[in-house]
Amino acid sequence: MKKTFRRVLGICVIVVVILSLFAPALAADPIDTNKKATLEIYLSLYNAPKGGGDLAIYKVADIDEDGVSTLAGAFAAGPDLNGLSATKLMDAASSLSGMLPGSPTAAGTTAADGRVTFSDLEVGAYLVVMTNQGANGFLMSPFIVFLPTQIEGVWHHSIKASPKLVTPIFPSPDESTEPPTEIPEESTPLDPWESEDIDIIDPSTPLQTVPPDIDLSAPHVAPLSHPHTGGLQGPIPPRPGLGLLVVSAGG
Repeated sequence: MKKTFRRVLGICVIVVVILSLFAPALAADPIDTNKKATLEIYLSLYNAPKGGGDLAIYKVADIDEDGVSTLAGAFAAGPDLNGLSATKLMDAASSLSGMLPGSPTAAGTTAADGRVTFSDLEVGAYLVVMTNQGANGFLMSPFIVFLPTQIEGVWHHSIKASPKLVTPIFPSPDESTEPPTEIPEESTPLDPWESEDIDIIDPSTPLQTVPPDIDLSAPHVAPLSHPHTGGLQGPIPPRPGLGLLVVSAGG
């Protein structure tokens, strides 16, 4: 009996210890919805900061003290943002970017160091879009940032976001898909018996023979070239995807 009691007591102690480890994540403090938030965005490509990126942010949802988002305003009919994976959140951002109202909540341009900061923001979920896509040699997919964001059980009202950028791929001049402006006229087949510019071969004249070192049975095919680089038989490089986002707490 004593052994059974000790065994049960030991199991209870282990369960209490495990639950205490997860307690901070399970029971975060309520969000201070009256506290203003700050969002810093850093743009870089190949580890080089990118200035000149025109960004606009739109508040798409309110967030209550428990962290539950509720879409509002022009975005009320958009997809629910609660409990979404990173991939689904990217899809939601793409969907919401098609519902933009006339004016953003705030707008700014990244400086030479690749940074722009939006301050004095209300608590909520924000959609970030680039308004001059490709103008400076890079593209950015729209993304959503939650202000505040919970990191290790703590709500942070100051957030830094670094979205992934890619370079646009434009078709080369010889890849134009426009139809020709003029359609060539069909030529009339030439009748050798009525043309004065064609010499008629005398059937009694021996024809020139093919040298023995040339094999006419083997087809002579020119090697295929890469449509962009000219490299022989090179595969077309894949176009990188957009959407990778790194979020951290601000200082």
